[in-house]
Amino acid sequence: MYVEIKPRQSGKTTRLVDKIVSFLRDNEDKTALVVAKTGDTRKLIQYKVHEKCGDFCSKRTITSHKMFQSPNTMKQFVDEFDLLPTNRLVVDKNAYYTTTTCNTIKCREIWSFYNNGFYKDANVEPNRFIKRHKM
Repeated sequence: MYVEIKPRQSGKTTRLVDKIVSFLRDNEDKTALVVAKTGDTRKLIQYKVHEKCGDFCSKRTITSHKMFQSPNTMKQFVDEFDLLPTNRLVVDKNAYYTTTTCNTIKCREIWSFYNNGFYKDANVEPNRFIKRHKM
């Protein structure tokens, strides 16, 4: 699990795309699920993945307007998760979350889960240049 809460235009989505590409290259039998509020955002992320990795990655990148309960065959990458309705979010110990603000109860629940280290049994670690930020 990784959670990043940073201001606008700070590179969150770019790092998310890089992490998707890295995940797909390392796990040829898995799929990346891009979750975002709007279809345009999901398509843009999918397009950026295609630009960086080509068909090898983009054919295994799918999009959705909601998260699923801890799927084994895919990893969930959630952009601007604070803007998603609460019923579309789940706490997934293997997911990658990014957002600009953290005002909703579900966002604070995910942040608390991450910040308190309840995810430590997960095998997903962020790249060394990405750091966890304290609120």
